[in-house]
Amino acid sequence: MHYITLIFIFIQLSLNAQSDNFLLNLDCDDFAQNISANKRMNVDLINLERYNSLKNDTLAKKKKILIENLELTKSFEKNFPNKISKHCVNSKIYETDSIRDLSFCNDGYNIKLIEKKFNFYIFKLDAFEIDSYLLFDTKSQIIYAINNYPQIIKEGKIILDFGYEYGGQNAFNFYFIEDKDISYFEYRIPNQYQIKDYKILNSSTNNPKILVHLIKYGYKEVPNKKELGKKYEYDKEKFCEKIIMFN
Repeated sequence: MHYITLIFIFIQLSLNAQSDNFLLNLDCDDFAQNISANKRMNVDLINLERYNSLKNDTLAKKKKILIENLELTKSFEKNFPNKISKHCVNSKIYETDSIRDLSFCNDGYNIKLIEKKFNFYIFKLDAFEIDSYLLFDTKSQIIYAINNYPQIIKEGKIILDFGYEYGGQNAFNFYFIEDKDISYFEYRIPNQYQIKDYKILNSSTNNPKILVHLIKYGYKEVPNKKELGKKYEYDKEKFCEKIIMFN
């Protein structure tokens, strides 16, 4: 019995040591990437010197608005009755290279219209463990469901959805809209890398040009007076940085 107990303790200590090493050893080469797309884009890792030479030629990003716009709501309900209300949606929705009908009502959902950009009405959707947005295209009457506050550029032809994606990753989603044709480009990375900043550059082509500054912090052990075991927090003095350019 004592022999088995000693083996268990040894295994537990080994696992704890491996976990400690994983947290404390910062690996800057560990940068898993995943792309899903039906649209071609270039993705390049660039150095800080090139980033600094490009970053000033930027477009202003739209500031986040979360307050319901009642005047816009009246206009939307008049022009598009029964499409989107506080608890209901009844329209077509785009989902990764396909369009389907969506119709539901849920009292647990709170949908409010916050603004309009080009031909898109932007709705904020709040529900249990859901914090997302619905974009209603007035031209096609198609909804785009996205995870983060959108940036809409090129006169409404491109939607950018950058940030945390349900499932535990950071994602950079591009939607390209040309009349009835819709294409997408999705680039995902592990959530250990945080989005420090991103910049939308001026671009003379149909594709956007985007700079994304990523950072991953290491960990350090800190005193843990209230609980058993070890406690860690970000070590802001130890980090990895990656700069990505999409175009």
